[in-house]
Amino acid sequence: MTTIAQTSKPTLQLGSQGAAVKELQTLINQCLNSSRLNVDGIFGTQTLGAVKEMQERFFLAVDGIVGSKTWAALAAGKNTELSVLKLGSQGDLVRRVQSRLTVNGYTIATIDGIFGSKTEATVKRFQADRHLQANGIISQPTWVELSYLYPYSQR
Repeated sequence: MTTIAQTSKPTLQLGSQGAAVKELQTLINQCLNSSRLNVDGIFGTQTLGAVKEMQERFFLAVDGIVGSKTWAALAAGKNTELSVLKLGSQGDLVRRVQSRLTVNGYTIATIDGIFGSKTEATVKRFQADRHLQANGIISQPTWVELSYLYPYSQR
């Protein structure tokens, strides 16, 4: 994958043009292992959709704006800034994990943003299926595997 100097990357959004947009499009194609985006240096609606998909995939804010966190995740092929989630954790990130798991067949009764015993049991099942340590704690290895799941939550 292409290495990026994080400090020199501009913020990109719909309407941006130039070499940095070409680099962005190339990185997205590499992350998706496809030629989905035409590498033309124009940040149009197709690039916007792909950026949002990548942001969702890496559990970033889904705003379509490519700032330092999106650049870093694309360069690394993962979001390295995610918190560890475990029994007792709460918030939007927990809700997004619950939704992602449910969409992919790991049903959680209530998508409520609370990492309770049912979420823990589901995470353990997911981890076992992925040959990870089935401890119910979402740390970097589990985050990486979650990023490979179908990225869209049911909202």
